[in-house]
Amino acid sequence: ENEGVVHLYTSTPLADRCAALSALVGAEAVLLAAQSGGDPFDEACSRPWLDLQARFDSPIPLACCAVTVELRGEADVGHALASADADALLGAMILLGAIDAPAPVLPPARCQATLLADVEVLAAPISGILVLHYAPGDRIAAGDLVAEVIDPASGAVAALKARHRGLLFAQESARFVAAGRSVAKIAGNEAGRTGPLLGA
Repeated sequence: ENEGVVHLYTSTPLADRCAALSALVGAEAVLLAAQSGGDPFDEACSRPWLDLQARFDSPIPLACCAVTVELRGEADVGHALASADADALLGAMILLGAIDAPAPVLPPARCQATLLADVEVLAAPISGILVLHYAPGDRIAAGDLVAEVIDPASGAVAALKARHRGLLFAQESARFVAAGRSVAKIAGNEAGRTGPLLGA
């Protein structure tokens, strides 16, 4: 997906430490997993400490606050956005103690953290033209028609409906997709996926 709202990925034990960052960058989804699969960079930094805690059955402190910040979509580029995002990231580092400077005022959080396992992934069952019915940031209800994929040769239409309610936080920008391609992701509290949770 390459259209989206600001969202974060981090390890479940780091949720509280990432709360200030989430508020400062205006994250609309914070997705938590102890182990997401796919070996993302943030887990490569934080996972060894969790493994050491488990191995030695000891509350070894986490040595970093590793988080992936997804700053919207590929087309969301501009000086005002970049300046605001830079201020937010610097503010978070101040609050984490990495920079000695006056602390920023925290805005209200825009979301509560949810499990990455509860993200509903809508994938194209056929190849064809993608028609999207919602925009990133929209609230989705169970049963909503989120997208359609139209086979231009046969005229067949595959409807992609949400099984659960949640926030549409990312979607595909291409308007022709191959079968199996993830076209939309919804952050909620019900999906309960298992196995590798990234790149689905």
